Amino acid sequence: LGEEEAIEAYDRVLLVGGTTYIPSVRNRIKDIFKKEPNNDIDPDQAVSIGAALQAALATGIMEEEKSVIITDVTPFGLGVSILSQIGGQYIEVYDPLILRNTTIPFSTNKDYFLTDPQQQTLEIRLFQDHEGTAKVPLDAIDTGISGEILNIPPSPSDIPHTVQVEFSYDINNIVKINVSIPSTGQTLGLSYRHSENRMDDLEKANAI
Repeated sequence: LGEEEAIEAYDRVLLVGGTTYIPSVRNRIKDIFKKEPNNDIDPDQAVSIGAALQAALATGIMEEEKSVIITDVTPFGLGVSILSQIGGQYIEVYDPLILRNTTIPFSTNKDYFLTDPQQQTLEIRLFQDHEGTAKVPLDAIDTGISGEILNIPPSPSDIPHTVQVEFSYDINNIVKINVSIPSTGQTLGLSYRHSENRMDDLEKANAI
């Protein structure tokens, strides 16, 4: 969506947090979204009300199909590094598996190819893209989550093996990646929860 279409897609704007009591903040929000901010819920209570609703759904006190549906989105994108042939040369690029602000739970499947029929090792590395603008791995943050498939036999057809990647991101912020080479039967499983890997001060400064 373009910027204007995205703004028109919002039915109402709910204010959250004490800062939104400031008239200049409210006016700025009104200017951006072209509509009056909603005053039905106390900004100081909005988060606690949402948490209470989520707890009611999680414990079964409130049945989701008879009440409200609460959705969550990813705070950042996730992707892998791949080799892409550009101008006759292989260049390492960032390939997204999930984009920032995607509604979760989410899953997708992607097919890749090894670079050579004789390739014996495959490494997969997971990166975070906080801005949604990463083009190469250096633009993203290495999560430290990686794995390898070793001793890959040569392709008998002289065509590089196909690599299948199954990716899922659940409502508990747990990421699962299953990598397989169907022609050889080799597989690799990775899991990741973003709280497991904290950015150091330098990474935080670079992400801002």
